[in-house]
Amino acid sequence: MTEARPGEYIFNDADNVRMGTCGGLEDVGLLVATTVVSTSVDGQVIIDAGTKTLGREGNPEKGFGLVPSIPGSVLRLLNEHHGYLSIPDGVPRPAVGEVLTLVPNHACPVANLFDEFVVMNGGSAPERWPVDARGHLS
Repeated sequence: MTEARPGEYIFNDADNVRMGTCGGLEDVGLLVATTVVSTSVDGQVIIDAGTKTLGREGNPEKGFGLVPSIPGSVLRLLNEHHGYLSIPDGVPRPAVGEVLTLVPNHACPVANLFDEFVVMNGGSAPERWPVDARGHLS
């Protein structure tokens, strides 16, 4: 390794998993909760996470993030507010309203797009941590 990327190493992300620079999905510390908002097209669901949640890191072949609970799925397209998740034949589609856990391709832009993190630590109650470096207006 010839460089360090502060911000990415603390979280890891889907790109780190693909490159093998972390132990796998269990080493990812930044996840996005997203809700299924449509199932009207066979073989896909639409989620409420788009470029304003995930950035533009990805492409239709590799996808724009991973949904580990749906093996073989590909988050193939994003617009500002929605993502189009392709579901393989024979794999049950989640229902409208179901919350999915998404692993972003690149943690850095995702961390910058939110005002706070909800931090989970084992069985402890969730904590809210502000993202102070965003430059809030008073």
